This record gives sequence, C-alpha cells and structure tokens, in this order.
Amino acid sequence: MSEYYFLNQGVVTFDNLVSLGSIESDHPLEPVNLLNGAKLTPEPSYINIKISESGGDLFPDVFNVLITLFSNKVKTRLDKCGIDNIDYYPVKLINAKNNRINSDYWFANICGRISCLDVENSDAEEDVFGTGYDFKSFCIDESRTMGAEIFRLHEDGTLIILHERIYSALAEVGLKGVVMKNTREYDGHGI
Repeated sequence: MSEYYFLNQGVVTFDNLVSLGSIESDHPLEPVNLLNGAKLTPEPSYINIKISESGGDLFPDVFNVLITLFSNKVKTRLDKCGIDNIDYYPVKLINAKNNRINSDYWFANICGRISCLDVENSDAEEDVFGTGYDFKSFCIDESRTMGAEIFRLHEDGTLIILHERIYSALAEVGLKGVVMKNTREYDGHGI
C-alpha cells in the first residue's frame, strides 16, 4: 500500500511572504473553476499577476491560494517524473512597487479531481450540508486513484495529493515555503 501526501503553500510569517494581487488573463480564471480538475477551454494565452505592495520578498516554490502556481523547480521535477496530467501556462508576476517581472512561475492546472477519501480510516465527518466531508487526518483509498500520482482530492478540491514517489522526488530538490506532509498528519488546514 502506497503512502500519500498533501502539497500546499507554507504559511511563513506574513511579513516576508510574497502576496499575490490581481490576476489578468484573456481567460477567466475563477478559483472555483480551477479546483474542479477539468481542462481549461479556451486556454489562456497570457496570465499576469500583480504582486501586492504589502507583501514581502519570499517567493515560495508553490502558491496555492486563489490560483495554483509552481516554480520552474517544481515543474521541472514533475516533468522529469513523467507527470502528464498538469496543464502548464506561463505566468508573469509583476512587482507593483517597481514593475519588475518574474517569469519563473507556471500556472498549474491539475487535471483530475478524484474521489478516493478512505472514510473508514480517516478522521472524517459528513459536513453540515450533507454534501461532503469535514476531515482532519485522512487516508487515501489507493484502489480508487486510477494510478494518478498527483491530483486534487474530490472531497476537498483545494488539496493537492501526491503519491509517495512524487513526494520523494520533490523532497529531494529542497523546496522553499512549501508544506508536504503525510495525509494522516493533515490538521484540517493544510499547514
């Protein structure tokens, strides 16, 4: 049985973490649509994101608030692992203070939202609406992953799940500002 991990942007002190501001694109990038695991149609030809003036100067390797961005380091590693269910689009991060452009990031549209929460072996309760689950520590039912090694969890589309092989490959490259923990260590917030 394989182990699974969640991937998230780490919460560093808010003083030094870069804060993303407005998103400009020729394709509407609505967060709710980006979490459903579907391909974008039409595909955006450009994505420009302003960096908020109130943020710091630490650029994490993963941004996973409003929109999922991977650094070149993450994308390169996932490409070397043969991951083929992520559609990447180049991003320009534009510093609101000085208009400098950082082109070291990619919008990562993770295609695949898989219902594979192992409810019996998870700390999970049906949510108050009866439409899903509230959970903390959780397990993945590997038999329902369809062999995917990176995907969004259907039961919570904000969670990016990694198979142990992908977790190990990413752990080797020394990512900064990123949380990768076993799903059994999930605290209900992903930090």
